[in-house]
Amino acid sequence: MYPYLVSARLYEERKVFLLVVDSEENPLESYVVKIDVGTKVRASCSCPGFAIRGKCKHLSTAMRRVKNYIDYIE
Repeated sequence: MYPYLVSARLYEERKVFLLVVDSEENPLESYVVKIDVGTKVRASCSCPGFAIRGKCKHLSTAMRRVKNYIDYIE
C-alpha cells in the first residue's frame, strides 16, 4: 500500500494534500485521502472503513507520507 501524492496546495496558514492510496485487498481499487493541515489537522478517506469508523489504515499511511513531505519542504 503506497500513497501517491496527487496535489499539494500550500497556503499561508495551511497545507492541503490529496493522495491516492491503493487497496491492500483489491489491487483494482484505490481511495482518495484528503489531509488539511492548519491549526488543526483534518483528514478524510473515501473508503468504506472511514465512513463507518472515522479512521482507516489508508489515512494513517497517507499521514506518514505527508509528514515526510512537510519535513522535506520546511
